[in-house]
Order: sequence, then structure tokens, then C-alpha cells
Amino acid sequence: MFVPEWKWDSIAMDFVRGLPRTSKGHDVIWVVVD
Repeated sequence: MFVPEWKWDSIAMDFVRGLPRTSKGHDVIWVVVD
């Protein structure tokens, strides 16, 4: 397993799409894993 030297040195990002629209018009979640 790779262990980064500093926090946030290696991250993964993804978008969860196709969700029901909120009252403010949002329908996507941004997922960040460090």
C-alpha cells in the first residue's frame, strides 16, 4: 500500500450524477477521498 508523505498528496475525485434536483437546483455530489 502506498503511503503519501503529506496529507492531500494523493487524492481521488468523482462526481455522483443523476440525483433528484434539490430546491436550489443541485443534482450532483462531488466526492473527494484522500
